[in-house]
Amino acid sequence: MKEEAAIKVLHQAKAALDKEDVEFWLDFGTLLGAVRDGKFIAWENDIDFGTWRANASKVFSAFRKLRENEKGFIKVCDENQCIKFITENGCRLDVTLYRLEGSSAVRKFFPMKQTNTGLLLSHLRDVLAIPPHIKLNPEELRAPFVTQNLFKITRPLPSSWRRQLAKIVTKVYKKIGCNCVQVAVPSHYFMNLSSINFYGAEFKVPAETVEYLAYKYGEDWRVPRRDWVYYEDDRSIVEKINKEA
Repeated sequence: MKEEAAIKVLHQAKAALDKEDVEFWLDFGTLLGAVRDGKFIAWENDIDFGTWRANASKVFSAFRKLRENEKGFIKVCDENQCIKFITENGCRLDVTLYRLEGSSAVRKFFPMKQTNTGLLLSHLRDVLAIPPHIKLNPEELRAPFVTQNLFKITRPLPSSWRRQLAKIVTKVYKKIGCNCVQVAVPSHYFMNLSSINFYGAEFKVPAETVEYLAYKYGEDWRVPRRDWVYYEDDRSIVEKINKEA
């Protein structure tokens, strides 16, 4: 993820959410990078916010207005209890929607296993999400070589074919090799927020920031780990249901 493009999206998304009066906070790797490094983690591939599921309609409204008013914002989708926002230069922003259950903030999601088939389907879904009218050079995609080639192959297809292919890919994606993962975070982390300055703007974060990061990443959260896998290593995971391909 290119830092300059990510900073622009960060500020635009914040402005849009603030206009809709959405309370949100930095989460996951974005929070970790902000606290530990004072910047985005170099190998992260998205920006992460968190909010309550009750705010979902306002989040959608904010992002739709961004698509209408700002060049380059191309897709909003609701997937895995997370609203995903993708720009034409490949910058991603995920807004995780937490549901309050007792004293916990919970979320379920279904990551694809890291098999060749799973990765291919993931890349193909990303490519098919780019509307035909967007003029985009494959080299501008934040993606590996295989995605650039998928982009070149699928781009000339008629819109109706692309839509049908996207439906098929989505169905297959959901049926093979998916794991159901549930995370649960003590809700007090998200109910008591403070703020930090991040790239020149004030963002809300859990007030017990150090404790929250230790809860998710372990006591050694200050030590960078490139091999950290969000659906395996997150210490807030309480359940994993493996579905064999």
